Amino acid sequence: MPWRSCTSAWWLDWLAPLDCVACGADVRSGAGCAALLCADCQALGAARALPSVGDAAGVPVVARAPYAPPWSLAVQRLKYGGRPDLGARIGAGLAPLLAELGGAPGLVPVPMPPGRRVARGYNQAALLARGLARAAGVVLLPPALRRVDPTGTQVGRGRSERLAAAAGAFVAVRPVAGRVVLVDDVVTTGATAAACVGALRGAGADVVGVIAVARAASELDRGGVDENWGTSGPSGA
Repeated sequence: MPWRSCTSAWWLDWLAPLDCVACGADVRSGAGCAALLCADCQALGAARALPSVGDAAGVPVVARAPYAPPWSLAVQRLKYGGRPDLGARIGAGLAPLLAELGGAPGLVPVPMPPGRRVARGYNQAALLARGLARAAGVVLLPPALRRVDPTGTQVGRGRSERLAAAAGAFVAVRPVAGRVVLVDDVVTTGATAAACVGALRGAGADVVGVIAVARAASELDRGGVDENWGTSGPSGA
């Protein structure tokens, strides 16, 4: 199924407000479809350069935008604003990034620490992956990864320290065959992504890339916090 630039449908209009994912302004058009961002947030986003695409464990990492307004605000509304419905809309907007990874593989979201998953009620990476799968016509794979005991906060650690701490933090819960793409909300150093890639490879997967909503150049861009390691704030590593 080809990617559609507007994924809103009548049932989504009815179930959730069609607002700017970043600031909450009304973006409903006369046709009943909605853009992700209002005009002001679109202008703000267009003025920001995307950080250079990096890699995690030898696979490319692609992101829609830098971790800065408007997309940092969108991630925060999804995670902390009680708006899980934004996950499908934001995830659908990531569909063009799949072309940069050369095809239509299966999608695997980065798992959250179990305690935080229970407290929030949902995993934002899984919601993003579901929206992306639906918009791009690819498969969202059954849960493939599990987060084991956290190794402590990543705040203040450099890239090599993060990679060492993250190693072994994720395990595959079943065999995974074929080409897959890892999905997360924010990527910084790539430590969490690299650990997930390693676990998926060990389960038999051919991991061809990582897709995220935003890429932060440093932990300072994200407020110096790291949710994947048990503190509050933007996730990703």
